[in-house]
Amino acid sequence: MASSAEDCPFCGPAEAAPFRPPQACASGPARPLLRCGACGTVFPRPRLSPDLSAGVLDALDKRERPLDPAVSASDPLCRLIARRVDKRGPALDVGSATGGFCAALDALGFEAHGVEPQASARAQAVRRGTRPYPGRFPALPPELARRRFALVSILEALYYFPDLSGALKAAHSLLEPGGFLLIKAHHAESPVYADYQRSLFKRFGDHVQGIPTAGSLRFCLTAAGFEVVHLAGLAPADGLLGRLRAKLNPWTEPSRADRLVTLARRVGP
Repeated sequence: MASSAEDCPFCGPAEAAPFRPPQACASGPARPLLRCGACGTVFPRPRLSPDLSAGVLDALDKRERPLDPAVSASDPLCRLIARRVDKRGPALDVGSATGGFCAALDALGFEAHGVEPQASARAQAVRRGTRPYPGRFPALPPELARRRFALVSILEALYYFPDLSGALKAAHSLLEPGGFLLIKAHHAESPVYADYQRSLFKRFGDHVQGIPTAGSLRFCLTAAGFEVVHLAGLAPADGLLGRLRAKLNPWTEPSRADRLVTLARRVGP
């Protein structure tokens, strides 16, 4: 496939090749999806400008947010943290919503803090007993910006950073030496989207900036100063048999999964 110079959210100007033909958007004309030839991130042409993207997010933030369900100790992410993250200390959950994952981190022995732009979600998080702060990462209030964390989590939010490289480097700078970054995200090569007629914009919104793949996560994290210690798909939990299998072993090959979970350790200065 022919490639052209495009605007990748991680690499900036880079050669990119077609990934999906033009797909329907909620508003405006259909847009194609490209794959960066350097890092592998999938992104639309054109991407919304940072100002337009922020405007969409601001409008979404005015909607009432339902309370997140409680996250139990048997959740795959909690089990992964308990097994692979040996140090407890301050933790930061990016896009913490109503505090469900912050509460789970507290239960694991962390002192969890959340950053969340939506006021009503923060109010629910406070009632839940967690510590939310206003902000939209990578911008942080001073109380958080001056701290260093043992763990930073970015769950279902990686798609909306106009500067993905800057966001990952900001996470790196917030971590203590040897601290961990946890990412959970749908990915562009999910079997759910194998049908080209199934628009990824309908899943991620017109304001999506970039959609990761297993390869792009590994590349981008390594380039941002991390060592990937776990990268796997979440096993499907459909039906009774699927739930039983997922309880025994929640991990599967990325090509078989809709969501990827990545745990990476900060390396270097």
